[in-house]
Amino acid sequence: MNNNQKNGQSRRGYTSNFTLVCLLLIAVLTVINIKIFSGIIAKNPEVDIVYNRAEDPAVKEEAKKQAALQKELETSFIELSVSVDDTKAGNLVLVNNSNAYSFEASPKIVPKSPLVPFSGRQSDNYTVSYPAREMMTQEAIDAFNALADDFYAQTGHRDLFMLDSNRSYEDQERVYESKGSDIATLPGHSEHHTGLAFDMQIYQNGAVLAFDGEGDYSWIHQNCHKYGYILRYPHDKTEVTEISYEPWHFRYVGKEHAYYMYTNNLCLEEYIGLLKKYTLDSERLIFTTDEGVQYMIYSQPVGADTDKIYLPKNHSYNISGDNDGNVIVSAILSGN
Repeated sequence: MNNNQKNGQSRRGYTSNFTLVCLLLIAVLTVINIKIFSGIIAKNPEVDIVYNRAEDPAVKEEAKKQAALQKELETSFIELSVSVDDTKAGNLVLVNNSNAYSFEASPKIVPKSPLVPFSGRQSDNYTVSYPAREMMTQEAIDAFNALADDFYAQTGHRDLFMLDSNRSYEDQERVYESKGSDIATLPGHSEHHTGLAFDMQIYQNGAVLAFDGEGDYSWIHQNCHKYGYILRYPHDKTEVTEISYEPWHFRYVGKEHAYYMYTNNLCLEEYIGLLKKYTLDSERLIFTTDEGVQYMIYSQPVGADTDKIYLPKNHSYNISGDNDGNVIVSAILSGN
């Protein structure tokens, strides 16, 4: 065998051995990669969810919840179209430094009750500054008539004096200019625009006295919620309302809402904020008043992308906007 033949055989043997080594190395790396990848899958639940999402308990529970809600909506609720203006009318409208009152709102579903004068509608147990000019909604007047009658029965007082139950934008401008920002709110941002609020004073022997809610008059602070009224600017909520304590300023919101606010020490800003958490598709606010009436309350956002709300088919209800992007529904579940 010559040298060329020997060299050829040597090269072929080297190549064969090199190929074998490469194949073995590839096999070893493959096994290692499989083990590493298996470990990643075992330690990373997100990878596992990709392959087992249909079996995930949380996903199955959410699907079950959504199916139950859809069935409930179909059988127990009616769907109605609304507009953003529906959020700007009703007994619960929030009017403050951040939320202006909408004079021009034209709601589709939420009632925008007309204002009527006290003249011929008020109880004999209180006085109104100008009965033919002072106006509120009929619902608010009826509620205050009942309050004043019961206050007289309890205390013998019929010297309550009501004023400033409604103000136009121009009226508020004059008040703001005369009293300043420390006392008056900006025009367009006053509760007196709503026809749901008033200031209380006392009329005795031809003189008008300040109402401080003390003595016999504390009865009104302690009981006005039973008639649907709240003390709008309590002494312990000034940081929230941004208004100093006003023992004379009362606001009508409706019995169910006034009851919950009073018993849970909430001002209107806090209550509206709380209701945003209680939606139709989550936990609804359910409670029973001292009179034995059980309510269910829920909030529904309304905007450019959400123009539908749901109302209960089998229960009487009240509906109001909150002037903060939502429509609030309060349904009576039991009692009357």
